[in-house]
Amino acid sequence: MKDLSNRSTQRSIIQLGPSMSAQGGIASVLASYASYQRGFEQLGYRLIFIASCADAGRSGILTFIAAWCRLILLSLRGRVNLVHIHSATRGSLLRKAIFALTCIVLRKKYVMHIHNGAFAAYYKGLPWPARVIVRLVLRDATSVICLSTHAREQFIAMKLAMADKCQLVYNGIDDPLVESSNLPASSPAITITFLGKLCEAKGIFTLLEALALLPPTTPAYKLVVGGSGDEGVFRDWVGRSGLNERVTYLGWVDGDEKSRLLRNTGIFVLPSRSEGFSVAILEAMAFGIAVVSCRIPGVIDAVRQGQEGLLVEPGEVECLRDAISYLLSDGAMRQRLGASARRRFLGQFTIQRMASRLDSVYEKAMQ
Repeated sequence: MKDLSNRSTQRSIIQLGPSMSAQGGIASVLASYASYQRGFEQLGYRLIFIASCADAGRSGILTFIAAWCRLILLSLRGRVNLVHIHSATRGSLLRKAIFALTCIVLRKKYVMHIHNGAFAAYYKGLPWPARVIVRLVLRDATSVICLSTHAREQFIAMKLAMADKCQLVYNGIDDPLVESSNLPASSPAITITFLGKLCEAKGIFTLLEALALLPPTTPAYKLVVGGSGDEGVFRDWVGRSGLNERVTYLGWVDGDEKSRLLRNTGIFVLPSRSEGFSVAILEAMAFGIAVVSCRIPGVIDAVRQGQEGLLVEPGEVECLRDAISYLLSDGAMRQRLGASARRRFLGQFTIQRMASRLDSVYEKAMQ
């Protein structure tokens, strides 16, 4: 990494997105940025975080207005070199379009960072006035950041961004084992972990169906689920699947609780139907855990079939069952895939690698 800590002035980059204490992928990414603040400073950047949507219990409209006013005030005072706008779809995209239009009016350079893997499909379903606005804010961005090769190809093919402006930046996280080489611990019952929203978009009900089809001779296992959503519907599914004795639901987990869980996980399963670039999968890879997921954009950029994990088609219950059964029965394969996942994380998906890629985007944007 280049060291620019001796610069007389550092360039200020506003990071516009949800509160870092919110639940979700973008919040996790921004939390990674914040944890690596010192590294960004060494690259010559001062990050200013502005939450554009509220935590639970706070007024969303007041948070938005406060963020909008702060963006305008900092821009008019000349204290901002670049605005990095993090967006998903639906309400997130509407809010971020307003911020982008504000940057256009203020003649402030900005970067649009699209975190949703289904953005292209969502865009096609928008009414034409909304598509016009989305095209405008993407066209005027100095760069458009995508999370996967597939998403980048879609943006270019749909002419939502020119090839030279459409940048691929994988998510990255801190190495959770930086002070320890310990990989997941073994236990009599193999822990299968799912971290994500309790909805079929994340594949939780497909996972329960697959586990219900495992034969009685399957090695002992337990499923630990962490995430938010409709707990009542989830527990109904668990009961109907006959898995009450197998499943533990923790609710939303983060921090030390998540680290303890992953440190004792044998198989990480996330059978999503759509992903931008899953931070949960990166966390599992960082802990050296074999991954079972789906062959979809975003996931295939991180996990290679038979190398870091096993991939199946979305919604294929029997195939998911077979993949899980195979890893439950083959400890050597779990260990091999987990070790490979750890190596790939260290080589491609650390916070340092992500910061380096962002540095290239920022440099180009501010030329």
